Amino acid sequence: MNEDQLQENEDSFEAGAGQQDEEAFEPEESNSEPQNGASLEAEQPAAPTEASAAVFHRNFKPISKAKLKKARRTRRALITAIILLLIVLVGGTAAGVYYYLNFIQTEPVHTYDPGGIANEGDAFDDRGVVEAMEVPNLTQMFGRTADEVLTLLGADYSITKVDASVGGDPDDEDSQASSATKQIITISYTPQEQADVSSLRLTQKIYLSLGEQGTVIEVYFVSSMDLLDFPFTSFADLVATNESFVRVLTQAGVLIMPDITYTAPSSAEYTEFVDKDANFLKIKKETTTWAGSLVSEVAPKDFEITFTFDYGASGVEDSPDKLPLQRTVYLKLS
Repeated sequence: MNEDQLQENEDSFEAGAGQQDEEAFEPEESNSEPQNGASLEAEQPAAPTEASAAVFHRNFKPISKAKLKKARRTRRALITAIILLLIVLVGGTAAGVYYYLNFIQTEPVHTYDPGGIANEGDAFDDRGVVEAMEVPNLTQMFGRTADEVLTLLGADYSITKVDASVGGDPDDEDSQASSATKQIITISYTPQEQADVSSLRLTQKIYLSLGEQGTVIEVYFVSSMDLLDFPFTSFADLVATNESFVRVLTQAGVLIMPDITYTAPSSAEYTEFVDKDANFLKIKKETTTWAGSLVSEVAPKDFEITFTFDYGASGVEDSPDKLPLQRTVYLKLS
């Protein structure tokens, strides 16, 4: 082998070896995914393109100033309405408390004024809360003197007024005293032991009409119904039957015959308004009377009983829960 061939073979060998080394050190391409999770490129969001940005700007609609002003006006109006509502609620509560406090204040009850003799100075006195009682036996008072009647009644009663009478007018329906009456004795219920609480006006008076011989010929009884332990009920329920009337008469010693008739009055008959021509009617008083004759040879021979619910001069609106200032029973025996 000549030198030229030998040199050519060496060059060929070196070239082949160098090519193998480059292939050996060239990294192999791999289609497998990384072992530790998704690639970093996959975790990062794709950058927005010009097309997506155009879509965003096309769909975005900024709130106009008019809408912002309207929203602010609406918010102010809502806040104002809430404030006004709170003011109305507070004012209504204050007015209700004021009305209630004035409503429960008592007024003088009706006094028996036979022939116009009694005056304003004869108004009933305030009394404390006392134990409930029954109507005294009024029939036993007929034919007795005032002192004898006082003895029958006991220590809780006393004579508070003595009036000479000129006699009643037979033609005057408002005259309570008989024409034969010569003297009127007022006996008041004055308990010896008064309660400390005086929130209620519980009063009771008995007016004795004395004849020429100085003995009782007529009795007029006035009492708070609360003192007589009447249950709280509406006036309509109270007078729906004669049960409450009979109760008072029985306690007073009056015997009611079984055949005596009673007709319940209508609301139009027993209701008295402050102003019946007003647009908003207010009830001033509810009152009704039941009268009749007794089968008896001696006095009393006639009775007249009246129930009255007094709501005050200003009156109250008609409602199921209205409360009277004073509930009074009047009983006249003659």
